[in-house]
Amino acid sequence: MKAFVKAAEVWTPDATGNRLRLATSYYGDLGDFEAISKTMSFGYGEGLPGGAWQQRRPLVWNDLKNDQFKRRNFISDTGIESGIAIPIFSGEFLLAVAVLFCGRSGEVMGAVEVWYNNTINPRNELRVTDGYYGDLQHFDYISRKLTIAKGRGLPGQAWEKGRPLIMTDIGNNDAFLRSQDAAEAGICTGIALPYSILADETQVVTFLSAMGAPIAREFEIWIPDSANMSLRFESGFSVDRRNLAAEYDGVRYIRGEGDHGKVWITGHPQIITSPHHPRSVFLYLPVISLGQLTAVVKFQLQ
Repeated sequence: MKAFVKAAEVWTPDATGNRLRLATSYYGDLGDFEAISKTMSFGYGEGLPGGAWQQRRPLVWNDLKNDQFKRRNFISDTGIESGIAIPIFSGEFLLAVAVLFCGRSGEVMGAVEVWYNNTINPRNELRVTDGYYGDLQHFDYISRKLTIAKGRGLPGQAWEKGRPLIMTDIGNNDAFLRSQDAAEAGICTGIALPYSILADETQVVTFLSAMGAPIAREFEIWIPDSANMSLRFESGFSVDRRNLAAEYDGVRYIRGEGDHGKVWITGHPQIITSPHHPRSVFLYLPVISLGQLTAVVKFQLQ
């Protein structure tokens, strides 16, 4: 099984608040890329992390050989083709930027999309603003032509619910508006993460996975309970077909407890290698809308 995500990073503001520095990371066997990355920092508007900070929205860069990508001279042998940066804001203040680097088209299949809405759009619909589709040219074309109303499709439902959503078997799922195109492209699973920094706009990041090269081996969505006192498991997907709902039945995390609770209390994404399974790598990503945590999403990258 090939990895769609080749590397992942979390960048956080330094003590001055003027530059982003590497906090946690995963590079697999990309030792040279790791070494140069650990020497770097990014200012406001600089590079992929700094660009997401400045533009206050998730960014997808498909051409990492352009001058804006500061590590362009170090990716030729990595198998990396594109990157997505997701800024995590609390109000006007940046907490962190999570960056995922995706494998080269022809080697992996899947897609990463950013859907956008604001009140300037009179039809109140989502449209693709950025996306990486690799070799899926027809799926790319269809997706960029599509508009999605609130409550429809994977991104529209996540927008309406105001929290992340997983769809499985999307090639046969009428709720996924591109189901036939997804089936032809070999895409089977999707997860959508909605972010609202301002009250009048929404960004929805969608990760679409093929079985042979999933975005992650597992997705888990944890949400605050009705009293906002602890996180509980809401839904998940495992390529190994584990019954995650049964495994996590009754499990709760309060603020500061465990990896989930640490992400909740700080608002900072975390990349963690399991002490029990050294080859297992997890990304914990907070989903924050209008300053309120709506979920912690756990990805098993390796």
